[in-house]
Amino acid sequence: MISNRNRRLLPLVAAITVAVTIIAFWPVVNNGFVHHDDGVYLILNPVVAKGLTVEGVHWAFTTNHAGYWHPVTWLSHMLDVQIFVQIFKLDPETSAGGHHAMSLAIHAANAVLLLLLLNRMTGSSWRSAAVAMLFALHPLRVESVAWASERKDLLSALFGLGAMLAYVRYARSPGIGRYVLVAVLFALSLMAKPMLVTLPLVLLLLDFWPLRRFDWPTGAGHIHSAVVHDSRPTQFHRERSAGLCLEKAPLLALSALFSVITVFAQRHAGAMDFVQESLPGRIANALISYVRYLGKTFWPDDLAAFYPYPENWAAWKVAGSAMILLTITGASIVLGRRHRYLITGWFWFIGTLVPVIGIVQVGLQSMADRFTYFPHIGLFIMLVWGTEALVQRARLPAAGRCGVAGVALIVVIALSVVTHGQTKHWRSSQTLYEHTIQSTTGNYVMLDSLARVYASQGRDAEALELWKEAASLRPTFASYQTELGEAMLKVGDLRGAMEAYEKALVLQPDAIDALNNLAWLLATYPEAAARDGRRAVKLAQRACDLTGNTHAGNLDTLAAAYAEAGNFAKAIETARQAHKLAIDGNQPELASIIDGHIRQFEASRPIRIIR
Repeated sequence: MISNRNRRLLPLVAAITVAVTIIAFWPVVNNGFVHHDDGVYLILNPVVAKGLTVEGVHWAFTTNHAGYWHPVTWLSHMLDVQIFVQIFKLDPETSAGGHHAMSLAIHAANAVLLLLLLNRMTGSSWRSAAVAMLFALHPLRVESVAWASERKDLLSALFGLGAMLAYVRYARSPGIGRYVLVAVLFALSLMAKPMLVTLPLVLLLLDFWPLRRFDWPTGAGHIHSAVVHDSRPTQFHRERSAGLCLEKAPLLALSALFSVITVFAQRHAGAMDFVQESLPGRIANALISYVRYLGKTFWPDDLAAFYPYPENWAAWKVAGSAMILLTITGASIVLGRRHRYLITGWFWFIGTLVPVIGIVQVGLQSMADRFTYFPHIGLFIMLVWGTEALVQRARLPAAGRCGVAGVALIVVIALSVVTHGQTKHWRSSQTLYEHTIQSTTGNYVMLDSLARVYASQGRDAEALELWKEAASLRPTFASYQTELGEAMLKVGDLRGAMEAYEKALVLQPDAIDALNNLAWLLATYPEAAARDGRRAVKLAQRACDLTGNTHAGNLDTLAAAYAEAGNFAKAIETARQAHKLAIDGNQPELASIIDGHIRQFEASRPIRIIR
């Protein structure tokens, strides 16, 4: 039970936790948006940009945009826009500080909820505070807090921890109303991000420790953490186990429902189309990722926004990782007979990572810092309660205990310093991508992303070199060949551009951008146009067919191809269709360019790009 002294200390401990968290993460409020998904979620999302509207709420509950059904996350972003853009009149392009401040506030709230949860279950304010501090300040939290698009991580944990607090209340005095509250908060967590589909299993772990609901009751609603050696018949335990599992059935049904919704949404968005690894390869990566997460827990160095799959994992690394995991699992089970927190903590960590460990691959990453946001709590429970057990066993004098407290303070300060520095890498897309490339090897995704940034800054030669490296690392990616072609064209390498586009179409015959770009090149550049008008028409027509003739730029290319082939009547007709689409799509600059093309076609002149 919670003592009066603990109740008096709790507000102070919570305030300290919030203050230290804000100080460590404060640089995020000066950071901007990054190209990685922030456009999809915020900058280029016309629905979110309007703030909280009736239409927006309806859209949030009916869309699979960005590969998730997560209406709570969309509503959160809309609320940010409503506050920072609609009320405080910040420019949407530069309002990132407000979004980051909101994310930081939610993260601090999660730390406090974790403190309250552990304190409520165990009655130990300082151990609970230590876990909350480690959770809040660890550098692996930075991605979730500093990346505006990862608000879903924070919200999922917010409602998940809320559901766990409600569950503790239910466990002490079961009732239908209290159970419904658990289910509602759990559903809200899944509606923010379906990360916590394993939460019902975590609740079973809490039943084992510290709630000890599997034990022979020692009093109505009694929750304690003392070690009890129960020699009573096992029939009670079998019945209690079955009852506690059955109790979680409605929550497991919610998990199953959201799992199905998520798979459907991910498939519809194409996020599961990038599977490069066989099932054995994905299992090997999962084993190694668990150990890499453990390593980065104790030495959070070379953190990155994207960790690429290697060409292959060495067999000794896979075997070594499996042995490490089996050893820790076995030790946790054996020692967990007396120290139950080891079982709860370890299986919390292992279990809650399962949805994102990569057995079912979504996306190209081999692992991600953000995936540890909730699972890390289990490890920190093991570390803190285990350290306390060792200190008690050693029977340290007061000076020794002060020494342990001093080491803990040093750890908190060290984590804060590293986290403070890590947040600055997220200042802009360029700083983030440059840091990630320095922290990893063979990072084709970040090379491609940084090349896009350099290209937008007019640094064409540097962008070209990055795309060459990315294409060499992933020679089967048609999109990289297309981007390489565009970069070569910008620096005047016409032949190289044509070769890159041709290779892209060999890799992916229906690559729309490659079709359109090669058609434009063949139709408008004198070196190529004189001999390929008919092929330009064929390529451009295919690009238009694939986009349903609704893309103004592609239709403009088709018009140019018709003109090069000498069919000026068709060129004019097609260009006028493209012009209308550009006007209807609020693209005045493109409409003006197409209007100039129409005048050329009316004068029976094809388009010529002179380098």
